[in-house]
Amino acid sequence: VAAAEDYTHAIHVMEPPTPDCYLERANALAALGGNYIDEAIASLDEGISRIGPLITLQVAALDLEIKHQRHADSLDRLDTLIATFPRKDRWLSKRGAVLEKAGRAQDAHAAYSQALEAMAVLSSRQRNTKATLELKTNLLSAIKRVAVKVN
Repeated sequence: VAAAEDYTHAIHVMEPPTPDCYLERANALAALGGNYIDEAIASLDEGISRIGPLITLQVAALDLEIKHQRHADSLDRLDTLIATFPRKDRWLSKRGAVLEKAGRAQDAHAAYSQALEAMAVLSSRQRNTKATLELKTNLLSAIKRVAVKVN
């Protein structure tokens, strides 16, 4: 708690505060668990509001929401990320994973399929990177996995 308070003080005296201050405060709060998770996410959202929608802050908030099974909040944040970034395959894949964890197999299947479609329009160079090929393999497995639940 004292560490979070120190970061809060730093945020108030710095102009502008650094993203690291918001990240570290959120990490300190999240480590406490329980109701502090709400405060950790609120800290990151404050940073997003104050210094802009930096991907590091958005992903940290998304990761906390996913970890604590806040499916609706995770999906809302993912929808914002999908709308914001030109490359959508990774965000759609995460969206599918959240939907699958929420027990929404049909919606998860659709999101995973959309991720594959988004991948298909990438340049040849982008489609053939190791990370993209691994994502494609994972998406194909996920589609098969949720197809069983849909049928």
